[in-house]
Amino acid sequence: MEDDWLTGAKQCVEYHFSLADNFDPNMAKLYSDDALIQNTVLNADGSQQTRVIPAGLYKSIIGVAMGKARDLDDRYTYSDVKYKLEGRRVRVTYQRYSHARNYQSPVSMLMGIEPDEAGIVFEELSIMKGE
Repeated sequence: MEDDWLTGAKQCVEYHFSLADNFDPNMAKLYSDDALIQNTVLNADGSQQTRVIPAGLYKSIIGVAMGKARDLDDRYTYSDVKYKLEGRRVRVTYQRYSHARNYQSPVSMLMGIEPDEAGIVFEELSIMKGE
């Protein structure tokens, strides 16, 4: 039988994915106001640029991004989803494939699973291709 933490984590991740699939800007509410958001861009010339985005800014970007994604019908397919308990939280890693942009990017999220912070994202690390 699955551990309770794993069952809860899977439910939280499915909810997160469903909000993205429905272009729902309420996804921003799943991020802690203190979340670490880090994005690394891999450029065609082999260079890379890593940026940390303040959580408040990221949460506001989500609302705009959801509208643009809806306009482009930019849907994602998620694969290779893995869960690892880290103290009172769970590390979720997965591959996110963008159909509109035709590329896959790895994502790592640290989510709360305890009742007082269930489903809240405290860290999101992602890598994407530059333009």
